[in-house]
Amino acid sequence: MYFRTIFRLRYTQMSAILILYGTGEGQTAKIAEQIAATLDARGHEPTTVNVRDPRTRSR
Repeated sequence: MYFRTIFRLRYTQMSAILILYGTGEGQTAKIAEQIAATLDARGHEPTTVNVRDPRTRSR
């Protein structure tokens, strides 16, 4: 048990993860946010971006 805990902590790295999605009615956004919440709970840094939203596009 002790070895497994050390092994997990030693080899677990935090990652920045970009989640791109496109949605018409908002259902895909809910799924993307749930994925982001799960990744965040596991120690990662997720960012969700709706590619259909003109405010999130770079010029």
